[in-house]
Amino acid sequence: MKRLSFLIMLFLPLVSLFSQINASQTYRVYYTGKIDETPAFLEMLITDQSVSGVLGFRQETMFSVAGLISPSAENAPASALLRVTDDAGVMNGQLRFNMNDNRLQGSLVYKGKNSNAVFEILAVYMKDTKILKNYLSYTVQYPYFLNPAYSVLNEAIGKEINDAGLRVLDNFTDPKKLTKAMEGTLRYDRTDFFEIQFAGDKIISILNSIYLYTGGAHGNYEYKSYNYAIRDGQFSRLELGNILSLNGERFNLLNKLLVEKLKEKKAAFVLDGSVNAFEMGELSPSFSIKENGFVFIFAPYRVDAYSAGSYEIFVAFDEIRMALSEEFKSLL
Repeated sequence: MKRLSFLIMLFLPLVSLFSQINASQTYRVYYTGKIDETPAFLEMLITDQSVSGVLGFRQETMFSVAGLISPSAENAPASALLRVTDDAGVMNGQLRFNMNDNRLQGSLVYKGKNSNAVFEILAVYMKDTKILKNYLSYTVQYPYFLNPAYSVLNEAIGKEINDAGLRVLDNFTDPKKLTKAMEGTLRYDRTDFFEIQFAGDKIISILNSIYLYTGGAHGNYEYKSYNYAIRDGQFSRLELGNILSLNGERFNLLNKLLVEKLKEKKAAFVLDGSVNAFEMGELSPSFSIKENGFVFIFAPYRVDAYSAGSYEIFVAFDEIRMALSEEFKSLL
């Protein structure tokens, strides 16, 4: 029970806002930090007994993280010793997870040299499910940012969740649809998963993956991105239109790259020529920003059949640097 009490202390700032938190839950937590002076992130699942997750280093190499919550003496902070490994074995060591101050710190062995590592908690993923009778459900998982400076993100995500919930309910304002639902011939399900794609000093990128079922043989997916520039503590939305210098020639460069990369991945509608270019409005809602480039996501049916799933295409900054606006280059 002592270990559980320290787990609760880690999330104390959230308890007053989210009464559903309790020690029996599994928590998904996102940390940002540095290994020596190199940015890194750590995403973990935490229970009362163990932790597991992934460490991203330079946004290129992913390492598995696992550990057990260690017993603590009376009045001593609980901690978890984490093992950090990957398939290539280039990093190993341990981080001491002090659950009393929301930080991880310790040392890692990276390419034969000891490296100092310090991480601080950025966000806790919260989950909420609303079910109306037996014909409607809405489930959402989203990051709640603990730093007050990030309140604009909490507000933006909160508004989207509220609006999405209202749109779900709107499907049954039609009495005929409501009657069909109560008779068991109509069902509506929605799941939103807001995931942090990148969190740096100047840019933060969040992608909402949306699953919708509105009847028929199967549901479908949609994507909505939340990309922000951070300047002097202020957050401003980054749209594709202010990331790219959108004269015809430069936008054609992005189009050409996307089509080539989709061909390499055997996207059927691109291979047969039925899709050979994209409009700005098609690309703007569903791209995320990484440390080294962009990831564009194409939902099922957009470039291939439903059975092929979604396509993720990575475009490095260096591949389209000439097309990037000066405003965006100043963030890199």
